[in-house]
Amino acid sequence: MKARGGGRNPAARGAPGVSAVASVILAAIPAALVAAPVPCADAVFQEVVLPCHGGSDSWTPSLAFGGGVYLAVWRADRNEKADIVGLRLDKDGKPLDPKPFVVCAARDCQERPKADFGGGVFLVVWHDLRNGKDWDVCAARVTPEGRVFDPGGFPVAGGELNQCEPSACWDGSCFQVLWRGFRGEKDGSPGVNKLPDAGYHIYGGRVSADGKLLDGAGVFMAKPPREYLTPRSMGAPAAILLPDGRLLATARSGTTQCLWKIAGGKPVSEPKLVSQRTGFDDPDFAGNGRTILMTWTTFRDGGGRSSGTDKSGMLMLGADGDPGKIAPASLSSAEREPRVRHPAPVWDGFRYVVAWNTPQRRTKAGFDYEAVFYRTFGADGAPLGADAHLAGTPESPAWRPAAASDGAGRTLIVYERHPEKTDAPVSICARLLSGAP
Repeated sequence: MKARGGGRNPAARGAPGVSAVASVILAAIPAALVAAPVPCADAVFQEVVLPCHGGSDSWTPSLAFGGGVYLAVWRADRNEKADIVGLRLDKDGKPLDPKPFVVCAARDCQERPKADFGGGVFLVVWHDLRNGKDWDVCAARVTPEGRVFDPGGFPVAGGELNQCEPSACWDGSCFQVLWRGFRGEKDGSPGVNKLPDAGYHIYGGRVSADGKLLDGAGVFMAKPPREYLTPRSMGAPAAILLPDGRLLATARSGTTQCLWKIAGGKPVSEPKLVSQRTGFDDPDFAGNGRTILMTWTTFRDGGGRSSGTDKSGMLMLGADGDPGKIAPASLSSAEREPRVRHPAPVWDGFRYVVAWNTPQRRTKAGFDYEAVFYRTFGADGAPLGADAHLAGTPESPAWRPAAASDGAGRTLIVYERHPEKTDAPVSICARLLSGAP
C-alpha cells in the first residue's frame, strides 16, 4: 500500500459552480439527512494486473460488488472471436480465481458487458452478434462463488435490427435491463426516414434472480423528447433505485442528458431534458439514499455537429431524482479542457468517488495518451479534493475505468491498461482505494 501521490494532476481548485449546487441540494434536503463531508486519508493500493483469457486482449471492463466479493467482467479478444469473461476479487482487490472464467463464448462477437448484483446473484448483460445479422441483448447469472448459472447466456431482447448497449439495475425485487433498440428504416433520400420515429429508442425488460424474463420481448421506455435531424436517437441508458422503490433512468438525447422514472417495469414519466448542452454518452449514477450523483462523458471528437467539449460532467440530485433548477457542475478540477470520458461513480459509505479517463498532452502538438483519474465529493456534491492521477503513462495508457464499492470505505477501480510493447496483450488492471475515516 502506498499513499496517494500527485501524479499528473490538473490545477487543484474546486470546480466552478459546485458550491452553488451544494447550497441548492442542502436547501432541498432536511439537514438531518445530509451527512457532513467526512475527512478521509486516501490510500491507493498497488496496481494488480488481472490474468488475461487465453493470452488475448481485454477490453471494456464492468464491475459490481455483492455477496462479499467483486465481480469484474470484460470482453476478451475482438471481432468474431470476442467473448465475455469474468473474474472475482476479494474485498482487498486480490483475485479469487487463477484465471478468468467464461460467461459467454457463443459464435461470432459479444461486446459491452455490464454487471449488477441483487437477489444473491450477479446479472451480466451484453450485446451479442451470434445471429450473424444484428445485435441482440443477452444475459447470464453468476454466483458470488463464481458459478455461471447460464453458460452462453439467454436472450433478453432480439428480433430484427439492433438491440444493443444494455445496462442492468436491481430494483429491489428483480433486475431492470435497459437497452437501445433501433426502429424504422431509412429510404434513399438523405436525412429522411420512412417512419417519423425512426432511430434508437430505449426499451427495457425485467429479469428475476432465477433467470426468468418478466416482460416478454420488452417494453418501450423512452424516445427523444425533442426532434432532431436524422437519426432521432438516444444514447446508452443507465438507472438507479430510488428510496421510494421507483427507478430513475437516463440516456443522452442529442447532446443533452434526459431523465425519466420507471415503476414495475414501465415508464411512469416522460423523458425530461436536464438542460442544454450537458454532455454526451456514458451516463451513470451513484446514490446513498439521500442524494444522487449523476455523471457523463463531457468530450466527443471526430468532427461535425456532434463533437465538442462540455465543461460540466456531474449533476447532484435529491432522493426523489428531480433535478429542479439545479445546474450541472464540473466533475474535473482541471481549469482548461476538462475532457472527462467514461466516468464511473460510486458511494463508498462516506463519500462519492468518481473515476474517469482523460486525454493527456505530452507535447504542444496535442493529446496523445489517456490516463485514469479520480476525485472525491461529499454527500452534497462539494469536492473533497482535486483530480488525482490513478494510472496511465505515455508508454502505457489507461482507459475505460469501472468502479464498485463495498460500502465500508473501500472502492475498487478496474480499467484497461495498454502495454508498453506491442507483443503483450491489453490487460485489465485493478487498484483499491481506501478512504474510510
